Amino acid sequence: MSAPPMRPALLALVALLLWACGGAPPAPTAPAPTLPADTPSAVDAPPPVVAPPDAVAPPDAMTPPDARPAPPAQGLRAALQRALGEKLAGSIDGPALEVHFIDIGQGDSILVRSPGGKTMLIDTGPLKSAWKLLAYLSKAGVESVDLLINTHAHADHIGGAGAVLEKLPVGRVLDSGFAHPTTTYDRMLATIEAKKVPFKVARRGRTITLEPGITLEVLGPEDPLIKGSRSDPNSNSIIARLTYGDVSFLLAGDAEEDTEQRLLRGGAKSLRATVLKVAHHGSRYATHGSFLRAVEPAVAVISCSASNRYGHPAPETMDRLRGRGVPALVTAEVGSVVMRTDGARLSVDVERGDDDPVAAAEPAPGAPAAAPAEPPPAEHTPAAGGDPRLDLNTASAAALKALPGVGAKTAARIVAWREAHGGFRTVDDLRKVKGIGRKKLSRLRDKVRVSPPADEAPGS
Repeated sequence: MSAPPMRPALLALVALLLWACGGAPPAPTAPAPTLPADTPSAVDAPPPVVAPPDAVAPPDAMTPPDARPAPPAQGLRAALQRALGEKLAGSIDGPALEVHFIDIGQGDSILVRSPGGKTMLIDTGPLKSAWKLLAYLSKAGVESVDLLINTHAHADHIGGAGAVLEKLPVGRVLDSGFAHPTTTYDRMLATIEAKKVPFKVARRGRTITLEPGITLEVLGPEDPLIKGSRSDPNSNSIIARLTYGDVSFLLAGDAEEDTEQRLLRGGAKSLRATVLKVAHHGSRYATHGSFLRAVEPAVAVISCSASNRYGHPAPETMDRLRGRGVPALVTAEVGSVVMRTDGARLSVDVERGDDDPVAAAEPAPGAPAAAPAEPPPAEHTPAAGGDPRLDLNTASAAALKALPGVGAKTAARIVAWREAHGGFRTVDDLRKVKGIGRKKLSRLRDKVRVSPPADEAPGS
């Protein structure tokens, strides 16, 4: 199947990129916060590369924001203490660099806040979790975002970007420059253009100074971009190393083995980090042995949902981490992971309410068992008034498979098309799914309905 034509919003991206190369920037409607320093690479903003649609994360059920922070259970705390060692482990008094790995479901979102109050938001998770992200940022006292980084264009990483751009002042956006022709990506670009937010493209060699002594070095992507991999958007994720004194964080986006090998060829020493944000939610396609040996992390963090259909984190990845003695904090198990460092020491905490499975790992005598972190997705959401028709934008593959003439393969294609295109807008869109012709559509027409797609929800 040939790639769809470039959409109008992508043309807007090109205009923004031309500005990044030296054109006159549009005047912002209001003063925007900026970072103190940003050293670009030699090629500041190449044209975006358009990738064909591919599967993105499925819907996953979300839990409400947690009521209060809870420390890790004693066993986990002891493991972290051993991993960090006497030199790094300990509480931090006074101003510190904060790195929040937010429990956003099946996706990524990382809040970075400097001692002086500068903020970076790296990815925004899936759209359906945007309310949860905004609630977390509000609770953390975030009133603006100095730099919004989109590691790559998959919906589980940029789904909440529109909501953030609408609700909070954003100083500028840093994008991988590897475009993904979906409604979610198009709408994000349109919002960036409408808000007149400065737009830059990340390439290896760019260094951002959050404040003196705290730097973010972009290690990838680099030109020429990777093509023909298992997932080119993943392979061309923004990879960055955040450093403050003796403490560093390697943030690996959804990079897979092709990217890891390229990073290793670029110099293993540049990959060394105290904390590894494990790529691609702990997928088996990433975090291979040679890469782990180069990074030598003391601690790893994996962001995923308890109800994800991919089996993240993969047993192979967890085995590789255990084999090197690296404790892994999985957001599906522990909630949001909050790290604070003064450049010499590092403290680690998790934030989850009373249903925190980690906090429940050592329950008080007689305490009830913890509830699951996230319930499995509902089959479909009935319409107001009890409409029995199946909603094409929320129904699971299992529910779709029960429709007349729809088997497992066609149900999977319906879900994949929905995720790649931001949802169905009319029932007639089913004709665009392989295996559904006029006759089959006529049999389905009175059995299905269409609610507004997720990426047309208010605030997106």
